[in-house]
Amino acid sequence: MSQQTLCTLPPLLVQPLDQWHLVRVSGEDAQSYLQGQLSCDVNSLLPGQQSLAAHCDPTGKMWSVLRLLRLEQDYLYLQPASLAESQLKELKKYAVFSKVTIETETSLHTVAVMGAEAPHYIAEKFGEEIASHGGLIEQGICVHIDGPKRRYLVITEAANWGADAPASDLDANELWRALQIVSGLPTIEQATQQQFIPQALNLQHLNALSFSKGCYTGQETIARAKYRGANKRASLRLAGHGTTLPKAGDRLEQQMGDNWRGKGTVLQAVQLEPGYVELLAVLNNDTDAEAKFRLAGDEQSLYTLAQLPYSLVD
Repeated sequence: MSQQTLCTLPPLLVQPLDQWHLVRVSGEDAQSYLQGQLSCDVNSLLPGQQSLAAHCDPTGKMWSVLRLLRLEQDYLYLQPASLAESQLKELKKYAVFSKVTIETETSLHTVAVMGAEAPHYIAEKFGEEIASHGGLIEQGICVHIDGPKRRYLVITEAANWGADAPASDLDANELWRALQIVSGLPTIEQATQQQFIPQALNLQHLNALSFSKGCYTGQETIARAKYRGANKRASLRLAGHGTTLPKAGDRLEQQMGDNWRGKGTVLQAVQLEPGYVELLAVLNNDTDAEAKFRLAGDEQSLYTLAQLPYSLVD
């Protein structure tokens, strides 16, 4: 997705995100249960606040990167629908020993609000404080996501929320994916589950990992990667062209002299202009800035590194 495309997005786009899956976690032990399962400090979240988090297996490999939201008592989390079934099964595995209920949320609707006028639209609906920071709203929660382009998630009981916004033929799911990539926010899909530790997806730079909260599933591996320098990978943004749109789990090859060698894994990719693709991929964290890549099986493709909006320096 080029900067020109980003600049020419409609001033306001308000549409449901139907390729994402919402889960509610409730019950007396909801907070303590999530604290022992997720990588962020769940105990520190106040009502209306949110955090990225990793849900890992005991080896530290991720089932999901999710966005955790605190309601008054319950919690919600959002993740791609493609992996929801397997992730939910794993999160519920030990719930029988706690007073907690973990179920797909069916009464709330998830709506994306994007475009230069998005902050004004949200401020008109909920006030300047919500537009600046997000927070609880009358029928749900509004999540503010900062980055190269400010955007929001409105999770609400109102089935037709946002119906007064201008209509558009653009696909909100594709635009959301593009802004995730531009913002350097990685996503695990079904094809990349249990392949990477959180640091390989830059989650230490996105306030998604707590190293002081105590034990949680996968914590030993995550701590070892931090304190012993065990992680040698990072999620990097690439841009270029190809005849095939890369998919999650596809392999990238790096040019090494006259040869090409397998060097990375695609996390997500988007094409919003003919022939022009942006993607996030897990590569060596010492990858040279001038490195060239292609998609395995697409010899006509060529990708180079693009800038992330945050530093990878610890």
